[in-house]
Parts: sequence; C-alpha cells; structure tokens
Amino acid sequence: MRPHSHRPRGPVLSLLLVGLVFASRPVAADPSPLPTCVPTVSVSPPEPPARPEGLAAERPLNPPIDAPPLPPERPPGLSGTPAPEAPATLSTPGIEPPPGTGPAMPLPPARPPELSQALQLKVAPPSPPDLPTCAPSVAEPPLPPGRPAELSPNSAPGKASPPPDLAPPSGLPEEAPLPPARPAELSGDEAAKLAPAVPEDTECLRRLDGLGVTYAKLAPTVNGQCSLPHPLSVSALGGGISIGAPALMTCRLAEGLMRWTAEVQQIADREFGEPLKGFTLGGTYVCRGQNHGVEAQLSEHSFANAVDVMGFTFAKRTPILVGTTPEGSKEAAFVADVRKKACEAFSTVLGPGSDEHHANHLHLDQRERKAGYRLCQ
Repeated sequence: MRPHSHRPRGPVLSLLLVGLVFASRPVAADPSPLPTCVPTVSVSPPEPPARPEGLAAERPLNPPIDAPPLPPERPPGLSGTPAPEAPATLSTPGIEPPPGTGPAMPLPPARPPELSQALQLKVAPPSPPDLPTCAPSVAEPPLPPGRPAELSPNSAPGKASPPPDLAPPSGLPEEAPLPPARPAELSGDEAAKLAPAVPEDTECLRRLDGLGVTYAKLAPTVNGQCSLPHPLSVSALGGGISIGAPALMTCRLAEGLMRWTAEVQQIADREFGEPLKGFTLGGTYVCRGQNHGVEAQLSEHSFANAVDVMGFTFAKRTPILVGTTPEGSKEAAFVADVRKKACEAFSTVLGPGSDEHHANHLHLDQRERKAGYRLCQ
C-alpha cells in the first residue's frame, strides 16, 4: 500500500470557489436610459439568486490569499524509500516538466453537483418596461372597390355605362339637345328690321315738319355697334339753307341744326348785313372712335348724331372757313358768336382751341349725359 500524499489542497480549493462565486454573480443591467417619448422609469436591479445549501458553511467569499504553507518535513522513517507515484497532473500532454522542478500540481477534486447546477443558471438582464412608442399606429388603407364588369378588359366592346353612383338621374337626357334653327326672319336683311329697340320719335318728326326741314326716312342700318335704328336723310334746312349733299342724321341732330341756323342767320344780318346762304359740312355718319382713336369710345358720328361744320356761305360775300379768320376781324367775331350760340342748341360743342383734332371745324353733337350736362369748349 502506497503512503498517502500530504500535499496541501486548501489554498487551491479556495481559489476555485472564489472564481465560481464571481462567475455566478448576476450581470448588472445597463444603466443608460432608453430613447423613449416618455420620461425614463428607473428599474431596480434584480435580486441575486439564493446561495446553494452546499456553500452555506464555506468560508467567506473573499478570504485573504496568503502564500501556501510549506509542507511538513519528511518523517525519518520515510527517508530512503522511493517516492510514491505522482497522480495525474495538470500538465499539458506532450510537454515534460523541466528537470529538478519536482512533481506536477495534483488535479483538483471533482466539482460538487450543487455547484454545477448553480453555474448553469443564466441570469438574464432585466427587460425594460413596456413604454409607449412615438409613432402612432397607422391603419391600413381600405382597398378600392372592384372594377365594374363593363370596364373589364375582357368585356364586350361598346359604350361603357357609368358606375351606379355616377350615373345621371333617371329621366334626364344623356346629351344636351341642340338649339332650334334660327328663324328666317332673324337672318339677313330681315334682322335689320328687328334690330332697333328705340321707338320712332314721332314728336320730333312733327317739329321738323314745322321748321321746314327737308328729309326722307330710311330703313334701319345694321353695322355692329354703329347701327342706326331710325336714320333720316336730310337734304335741306328750313328757309332755303343749303347743306350740300344729303346727310344722314338723327331727328334730334337735324332739329338742333335747324334751331341753331336761325341764330346764325340773325348774327349774319347784324355783322354783315347779308343773310346766310348755307353750311359746308365735313360729315355726319362715320363708324369710328372719338378723335379717330382705335380703342377710344365710339364717337357720336357712329350713330349719325354729330355734324362737323367746316364753314359758312353767303349770297354775295366770300365764305368764312372755321380756323382761318384773322384775330380781331369781323369774321372772327362772327365765328365766336355763332359758336357761343351753338352751346344752347347742342350738348357738345368743340372747335379751334379745344384740341388739335378740332382746329379747322366746329364739332356739334347731341350726346346724352347725366343730368343734362353740356360740354362747350
């Protein structure tokens, strides 16, 4: 029988127990806060597992580690006897210990069963509490309605009917009907007869007859906005006053021209001692804007409601032309007097000095304005 080895094993066992205890300690949770939308909730660390019963009587967890004690001296009776066989050591296979170092460290005893189970316990880190997320839950969008059968690719060709919710109400036509054809009386020359909406001024016509004006009624003239509902072709004024070629006028313009002629006749007798024979006219009806402007307001000439008087003729003396009389002469005084009297017979009077467009004639018209306002320049 081999003698029992007296190698010290207490310090080695203590070191192994310390390592097992540290390995079995729970892992502390990461104290860093989680990025959440609500304030961080502090969570206390979990309690460590209970100590196994087999380790209750052991020495403290952290005993002081001293140098291993020296082995006792060999008894005298064992001197000269061969050394017992060394048990299995912790040396690496295939590597011989250097000579003179002595026998290798013996293997530690087997691990107790209760420690094996304790090391297998894995302490999981505490899970963070359930916190509300930042993004709200988004419901899935509803699916579109199914394609109608008449709109499917495999349906028969033809005009597809609209869906029930878009279908026109029952009883209404699908397409707007075409307007009826224009009556014959509203086309061509017949339309000109229906264009005038202003009734004929019969009272004005009776006054012209009383003043001795020679005129003839004409059919309505249609020329866009320059239409004439009741035009008159005036060929002479009362008392034998000539106006040259017949001129197209309204009844009110012809009446105003005739009343002004009576005033001109009296001024001519006073200034020259000679009666007036006639007027030289520059035009009455012309479809144009004021002062011949393309984008200007339509002139009263566009409605045959204006006349341009270029001069005056007499039986024995030289005609007087507007804008050519010397200043301070009898002719200039005559033109100034008849121009002043024209402001009583017409609503608009323009002549030399008004603007460059009326430097050589007198413009006379019967434009209607609010409150009977008259423009005399």
